[in-house]
Amino acid sequence: MAKKLQAKKITEALQKAQRVGEVEERFTVAGCEVVLRNLLPEEFSAVVAETDDLEEGLDYVNVFKKGHICRSLIELNGESLREYDFVEVDVEEPDPVTKQLISKIITLERHKFIYDYVLATWSREVVDVAYRKFLDVTRKSEVAAAEGVEFTLPDETPDERFRRLLVEVKDLEGHLPFELAKRILEEIGYVAITSKEEREKVDEVLSKAAGEVQSGEGAQEAPPTITTVVEPVSTKTDLKSLLQTRTPLNQRPVAVPQPVPQPISQSETQPIPVESQPVTEPRTTPGQVIPPTPAIMKRAQDIGALEGFDPNDLPLGIQGGSQFIGARVEGIPILGEQQKPNEDGVLSILNKPSQGALNPRYRPPNKF
Repeated sequence: MAKKLQAKKITEALQKAQRVGEVEERFTVAGCEVVLRNLLPEEFSAVVAETDDLEEGLDYVNVFKKGHICRSLIELNGESLREYDFVEVDVEEPDPVTKQLISKIITLERHKFIYDYVLATWSREVVDVAYRKFLDVTRKSEVAAAEGVEFTLPDETPDERFRRLLVEVKDLEGHLPFELAKRILEEIGYVAITSKEEREKVDEVLSKAAGEVQSGEGAQEAPPTITTVVEPVSTKTDLKSLLQTRTPLNQRPVAVPQPVPQPISQSETQPIPVESQPVTEPRTTPGQVIPPTPAIMKRAQDIGALEGFDPNDLPLGIQGGSQFIGARVEGIPILGEQQKPNEDGVLSILNKPSQGALNPRYRPPNKF
């Protein structure tokens, strides 16, 4: 048969069991006295639910920190909020009919009131300090809960803890100057040495570099050395004989450089056609008649065509080497002579009929 227990019989025991493990921490930030406590499991779950819809960023960080602080804050500047779960607030809202502001009392949960009316006015730095203090409170509650309790299986063995701390020290070493890290290790009694893996990597790089240098030296041959032997003049008789047998500089033979014959190409041995040969005017005397040559006749025809003469009227003989007489071709204007305008041609241009018409491809623009 099931037995029932009346709660009033164990009231004293239940009162002692409530709020077990609760830790409070009092501190002052920016002149404001604050008291924080550790949170209950359902309060942690409520904070996680509030940040589920937010993406990772500043908004997520701010809501996450303020969500923990507003639930952890139980006293502010001597005003205790421990016994209250809700807070009544007077707000002004426009009346839906008259559109005038009317006073209204709304009820907010304690953490919502602290979030909207207290933490919303704190700076980012103050929020960061309060959140770090909340982490201290959580850590103290963990230590207080485990105090005096012995576990059969420890959370961390000594060797595991030693390895974990060494890994953390290794990570922090990269953020400190080498000399500062070395001095700190020496103060504790440790000496910074190179690990086995780092030594193997350095040895591998050095051996590879040494092999490249040796292969490069073997490929290059050393330049031959030239040694000259100078026989010094030992006695005075040698100097005298040299002076007697020497030849003055102005009497020594001079080597005259001879021009080297260049090979003649096949194109230079072929005769140049008359049309491509340069035309040179022969030297003449006054009254001498130069016999016409093909080159002279071609040149005379070209000059006559440029100056407006009919090539058929050019004479076969040229007096003086550069004068000729011919008829001027009609239709070519003479330089320096004023030309009369062609009135018929101008009138034919001005009196042309109009050629304007509608463009069949024109489309008016859309107004809409």
